[in-house]
Amino acid sequence: MAKIDKPELLDHVGWRLFQAYKHWKMLFTEKMVQRGCPWVAEARGALMQHIGPGGVSQNAIVEKSGLTKQAVQQHLDGLVKDGIIERLPDPKDARKKRVRLTQKGVESQHIANEVKKEIERNFLTRLGEQKFLTMKEALTEIGEN
Repeated sequence: MAKIDKPELLDHVGWRLFQAYKHWKMLFTEKMVQRGCPWVAEARGALMQHIGPGGVSQNAIVEKSGLTKQAVQQHLDGLVKDGIIERLPDPKDARKKRVRLTQKGVESQHIANEVKKEIERNFLTRLGEQKFLTMKEALTEIGEN
């Protein structure tokens, strides 16, 4: 029986970025749930990043999220039921729907900003100012196409 030559498992930057993201996401989700925003821990919570202050078309959410129309519809239904968003007729085309944050949804975005700042302060304390700023600059540079 021939021996299979398995590739080595590399310790690469992609893995480290992924691990750091998972840690950040876990902290963010836990803190949001603690502050009364449980939908953030569910798949439907990921749609919130696509809904800006002025609202967005439901089709745009489908395009931006990469989910099917049916999945987006179901997730939005849950957010409507919980009073986080509302659907309105599109002023340019009554056959289409726009999705907009309700007051509760806007409040959750303020809470999210507070949580993000809190996590950043903790990272700043942990890393020190110079390492933290260097990390932010490096991530910005890597993220630019």
